[in-house]
Amino acid sequence: MTARQYTPKLAASHVSSGTAATRSEAGTNVDQGRRLQVPKLHTEIDDRIPATVHGGISLCLVLWRKLKISELIDERVQVLRRHRPYHESDHVLAHVLNLFAGGSCIHDQKSLQQDGAVLRMLGTDRFPDPTTSGDFLRRFDDELNPGALDALRSAVNSVQDAVWSEFDRRRRRRRRRLGSWGRVDLDSHIIELCGNQREGADFSYTKKWSYHPLLVTLANTGDIVAVRNRTGNAPSAEGVEDLLETHLPRVKQLFSKVVVRGDSAFDRRSIRQICREHHAYFAHSVRRLPDRVDAAEAIAEDDWQEWKPPKARRAEKSARKRSFRPRRKGTDRRRQQALNRNYKTISKDTQWIAEVQRRPTDNEPPCRMIVIREKHNETWSQYQTSYFDFFVYRIVFTNLPDSFTASDVVDEVYHRCDQENIIEQLKNELPMWRMPVREATGNAAWAELARLAWNISKWLGLLALPLETVRWECKRFRRAYVQVAVEVVRRSRQTWVRFNPTHRFVKEIRVAHNRLGP
Repeated sequence: MTARQYTPKLAASHVSSGTAATRSEAGTNVDQGRRLQVPKLHTEIDDRIPATVHGGISLCLVLWRKLKISELIDERVQVLRRHRPYHESDHVLAHVLNLFAGGSCIHDQKSLQQDGAVLRMLGTDRFPDPTTSGDFLRRFDDELNPGALDALRSAVNSVQDAVWSEFDRRRRRRRRRLGSWGRVDLDSHIIELCGNQREGADFSYTKKWSYHPLLVTLANTGDIVAVRNRTGNAPSAEGVEDLLETHLPRVKQLFSKVVVRGDSAFDRRSIRQICREHHAYFAHSVRRLPDRVDAAEAIAEDDWQEWKPPKARRAEKSARKRSFRPRRKGTDRRRQQALNRNYKTISKDTQWIAEVQRRPTDNEPPCRMIVIREKHNETWSQYQTSYFDFFVYRIVFTNLPDSFTASDVVDEVYHRCDQENIIEQLKNELPMWRMPVREATGNAAWAELARLAWNISKWLGLLALPLETVRWECKRFRRAYVQVAVEVVRRSRQTWVRFNPTHRFVKEIRVAHNRLGP
């Protein structure tokens, strides 16, 4: 049995259907002039229509009400001496809605503060001002309110555990699609800062004034399990042991088998020891130390097997189909220009794979060491190439069972690179790395609120929306389920949200409301 049988395939299906004209309408579009005629437009103002373009906020509010997040936050987080008029849960919800709706900073709360339809969905006539929200973040000071940040993290973790429990208990079919293997990914990211007064900032190895946050994600569901903001000169793996001690038992409640993946920066004996203590597996690339490279070079030539990356294997599989028609490739202009300018170009020729048993360090038990040997070709011009074979070794340590072949283990490690896409979205689509205040604890609280906003979009995919939406990027998710024009009206002492029937995903939104409703 290979790892590909464990890996969920959450490919888009009916959700990615086209939006063009139907086949019956296509034949009637005869040439009658320009289709986009751009007629003269007239404008007016009418305050009788309580409409908003953020209709998808209703999904967030239904899930928020179902999980009773406000009660949980008010019970655990105590940072305000007086509630005039907002409670802690009001500020948390304001930040989450701002990020969920596409806000890029705290000041974007103004658009929700002045949206009458959104206020009607919230059942209020007031919304926290951006300056008040910034002051709320500053109140997570350890001297002013000791333990407040840990209480916020505990509340978010409790909500996440409740979602996982609900998903495991009631969504049986979706649960089977995710498989029995949980994949915990570790990574860090350096954030360059512009402000000179940021607490906790320092110069990184790139000599940039920055923070260096640590991120732990669950690849199956797209959840952010934990995030820690650290000083800029912190090593990549600093503090990851404490996070694994805390969150590995939580993940094992949802998945019976867990594998921890990371790059060579997380090549630590302590991380592997924690995985063994919690009966979890690890699979990560390691640093190419001299003794490890010597062990790779000592592998007999007969033990090497030719190996191809997953992309090349998929291309070969498609080429074997009877309906396959090869595409004519265009000219590689980048490589041609490099050759014309006599730039040194390195390209991969052939790759081989082998496996041996080896101790990562002298004090650890032996595990599987999988080696990828890459043959590189060096080219300086069209007429000058290297006369010698140049080999590069990629090394992976793992304790995965033998049901995972060496190729499957390497695929697991390579799939971890998808976490880089999450980090990119947290930078450009959901501004977790924006760090809006000067205080270090305030920025850590902001990261937790951004984590909650990110996870809500994933929880909607787990519990109500099509499951493949957990793999969608933020921009695509917002265009489909958040940026929806609705009309909010009060009728029979009830609040009704009216959707336009022509919206592409209105059926999925209505189904999600029914699934999350009482």
